[in-house]
Amino acid sequence: MIAIICRFRRLIVLSLAAVLAGTTGLVATPGVAFAPAALPAEAPRLLEEAPAEDEAPSHLASRNGGCDGASDDRSVGEVAARGERLPINDEEDRAELILRARRLRTNSPVEEPVVLDTDRLQRRTPRPEAQVPILMYHHIAVPGPNADAIRCDLSVSPAAFEAQMAYLASHGYRTVSLLDLFEHLQSGQALPARPIILTFDDGYDDNYTYAYPILRRYGLQGTFFIITGLVGRPGYLTWEQAREMRRGGMSLESHTCTHLDLTRSTPGHVDEEVKDSKAALERELGGPVLFFSYPSGKYNAAVIAALEANGYLGAVTTRHGTTQEASALYELCRVRIRGSDTLETFAQKVELP
Repeated sequence: MIAIICRFRRLIVLSLAAVLAGTTGLVATPGVAFAPAALPAEAPRLLEEAPAEDEAPSHLASRNGGCDGASDDRSVGEVAARGERLPINDEEDRAELILRARRLRTNSPVEEPVVLDTDRLQRRTPRPEAQVPILMYHHIAVPGPNADAIRCDLSVSPAAFEAQMAYLASHGYRTVSLLDLFEHLQSGQALPARPIILTFDDGYDDNYTYAYPILRRYGLQGTFFIITGLVGRPGYLTWEQAREMRRGGMSLESHTCTHLDLTRSTPGHVDEEVKDSKAALERELGGPVLFFSYPSGKYNAAVIAALEANGYLGAVTTRHGTTQEASALYELCRVRIRGSDTLETFAQKVELP
């Protein structure tokens, strides 16, 4: 009976990994300079709520253990709707996901049979945690004269942003991707010295106008979380801009279709938001979408289960911290960069304790 149940769970893991087929570029091209464009006359509509100082969500349902002999004939969708999770902690299942993710990175076909290199996996020990700052940005722009306190807080000027990127480059920081972090935590794949991840929420057009060329100028990589239902609207990225950013080495991931509060939505609506946004990005950009950012940082166990069921490998929150845990890949912490930050306070935020 236990073997049958484990086999059932393994089929679910393989079905999740199968949806990751595609290609993506993850390395930025250093040394490309861009001339800054004129500042936009009007600020786009603000979506993010005022940061309440990065509170953790309410109590989450506890995670299940491994195969315990209890029969479970429910579908993945039914499990997600109930806010429960099917664990992926079997060594072979974990190795399967990792190797498929590596094939995505190298643009190799994922349909080929996976041959487990058990000797290599044994030499690489999973990491229970890693100290990796994940910085959180929104607007890279000067807020207009009538901007409210929220917009000012979420806006880092292009000049300040460039000074911050110059600081990272000159102090030995190396940008890595969320997939790099995933592989490090799951298989022990090495990270460079002083790794850091740069993320941008909502998909504002100033991310293309200012953040993207500055990142390219300093040879850095960014991860941009896109609200697919707003692509092409005033103040937001167009699909062509998003495609150019991906070709330039940036990662573009999901931030839902409409930026609604997933914790107050029906299970079916949650599933649509995380599935349809992923499908739109993969269709328009031609590569896999593996990570997610919770709108306004709100999530619960049901939302996490929906992400797992739809093939996401992890998600970022608005919880403050730099310690990333292998047991909490869907609850990765970030460090909020504010419009009021000076270069001194920025340096203090990125320095590890």
